[in-house]
Amino acid sequence: MRRPARLSDTAWSAIVWGLAFAVAAWSQLETFLDPFVISEDARQHIYWMQRFREPGLFPDDLLARYSEHYQPWGYVAFYRALAMFADPLSWSRALPVLLSATTAVVLYRLVSKLSDRFGGVLAAACFAVTPEYMSRMSGAFPRGFAYMLLALFLLLLLERRYRSLAVLLVIESLVYPVSFVVSAATLVLGWVGLSTSRPRLQWQWPGREQWPCAVAVGVSCVILFSQFALENDPAIGQTVTRAQMMGSPEYGPRGRIEVLPGPSLATEFVRQMSRGVLPHWRLRTGGWLKLVPIVALLGYLAVRVARGRRTWPRALLAFPVAGVLGFLLAELVLMKLFLPARYLEATIKLSVLIACTAAASDLATQMGTRSMVAARTTRAFWLLLAVAALPVMQGRGLEDRGEARPLAGFLETLPADTLIAAHPRVADDIPYFAARSVLVNYELAHPFYDSYWATVKDRTRAVLAAHYARERREVDAFCRSYGVDVFVVDRRYFRAAYLDGERLYFEPFDTELRDRVDGDRDFALLAVPETERLFDSGDQFVVRCGGAL
Repeated sequence: MRRPARLSDTAWSAIVWGLAFAVAAWSQLETFLDPFVISEDARQHIYWMQRFREPGLFPDDLLARYSEHYQPWGYVAFYRALAMFADPLSWSRALPVLLSATTAVVLYRLVSKLSDRFGGVLAAACFAVTPEYMSRMSGAFPRGFAYMLLALFLLLLLERRYRSLAVLLVIESLVYPVSFVVSAATLVLGWVGLSTSRPRLQWQWPGREQWPCAVAVGVSCVILFSQFALENDPAIGQTVTRAQMMGSPEYGPRGRIEVLPGPSLATEFVRQMSRGVLPHWRLRTGGWLKLVPIVALLGYLAVRVARGRRTWPRALLAFPVAGVLGFLLAELVLMKLFLPARYLEATIKLSVLIACTAAASDLATQMGTRSMVAARTTRAFWLLLAVAALPVMQGRGLEDRGEARPLAGFLETLPADTLIAAHPRVADDIPYFAARSVLVNYELAHPFYDSYWATVKDRTRAVLAAHYARERREVDAFCRSYGVDVFVVDRRYFRAAYLDGERLYFEPFDTELRDRVDGDRDFALLAVPETERLFDSGDQFVVRCGGAL
C-alpha cells in the first residue's frame, strides 16, 4: 500500500500561520467589534497619528509633539504609509494579529531546525497562547515588533543569510532600537571567541560573508545617533540624568514610573523567565511553582549539550547574554538607552520559549527510542497543555474604555483647535477618542525629558489646583492663563471614596493634593450652574471657560 505524501515545510508553515492567526484574531476580537476596546497605551503612542489623515488635528499641541518626538523614525514612516489606506487607529488593531501569526511561523521554522517539526509546532503553539506576547504586541507599538524582529534575527543568523540579516539590522534600528542593540550585541559576541591555546577571550574578525552585517551595524548606529543625539527640540529637551532623578519622587516607587532604584538584574531575569512559556502567575503568589518545569527542561537540555548528545548554536547562547549586557549598559547610562528592563523582556522570554520547546521535543524523541506510545503520549501532553491555556488569551492586552463614549461623542463636535482641561486621568481618553487636544494627561506625563517634564509638571499642578479650587475665579484665571476653552468635570474625582483613598495621583502631586483637599470640600467646579454646562451625562459634564465657546 502506497504511503500518503508528507506535507512540505511550506505547507506546515502555512498551517501554523493560519492557526496562529486564528488564535490572535480571537484574542483581539473585541477591539474589532467595539472601537472603545483598545490597548490603553495607544493613548500615548498612536492617537496623534490621526493627523496623517486629518492634518488640522492637535495644532500646537505639546503632548502630540512629544509623542511623535520619541517614536523611532521607521515606526512613524511605516504608519504614515499605512495611513494612505486606512486610519492608523484601525491599523493598530489589525497589526498585532499579523505580528503574532508571523512570529509564530518564524519560531516554528527556528525550533524545527534545532529539533524537529514537532518542536517547531510546539514553539509556535506556546507562543500563540502565552499571554505576555500578545499583551506586548497589542496596539502595535514599537515594542510590539520586538518578538518578530528578534525571532527573525535568530533564524537568519542560524541560516547564515547575512545579507538579509544586514537589512534586518537597519530595520530594527528604525523600528525598535532596543531590538537592534540586542541583535548587534549578539553578533559582536559571536565575533569574540575563546582561544584554544590559552584560556582567554580572543577577537575573531567577522568572515567575508558577514561584512554586510558589520556595515549594517555601523549604518544603524549613525541612524540612532542622528535621531536621538543630534535631533534637538528645545520644547522637549534632553533625557534626564541620574543626578536629576536623585531625590525626585516622580522616579521612585510612588512616582510616574519606578526608575530608581529599579529592579535588580536577578529579579528581572527570573521574572521574565516565568513569563516566557504559557500563562504566568506573580512570583509572590505561587508563581515560583511555574519555574520548576522551566528549570527542569532547561537543565535537561544543558545536560544533553554538556554530554555531547546534542549541539546548541552559539548564537542562542549569546542572545540572552546580549540582553543582560543591554540591561547593564542601559543601567550605566540611565535613560540614554531607555529603561534597562526592556533589554530582558524579549530576549529572556524568547530564549526560554525556544530552549524549553526544543527540550520538550528532545524528551519525546528520547522516549520514542523505548516506546512509541510513550513518545506520542508525551507529544500529545505538551500540545494539550498549550491548548488548555487558550482561554486566557481572550481580550489579552485590551481595555474597555466604553465609559468615554458619551463624552467623546460631544467633544468631537467642538472645533478642532479646542483646548480641553480635565483631571489627568479623565484627559487620557480625550485625544484618542475625540481627537481634541488636552492641556495635560496621565498617559503622557513622562518625566524622561527635562524641558518637557518641567512644562508638564507646571501644567499638572495648575490643572489640579483649578480642578480642586474653592472659588470660580481661580478656575477662570487658570483658563485664561493657559488658553483653555472647556473644562471636563468628572464627579467621581470629587467623591470621598476617591479623595480619602490611598493614592490620589503619583508623586510629587499626591502629597500636594492631600493638603489641598483636606478640610472644606465645596469645590467651585461642582457648583457650576446647569446653564453653563455644555454637556452633562452620567458622572461627567463640560464647563464653558470664560465664554470661550
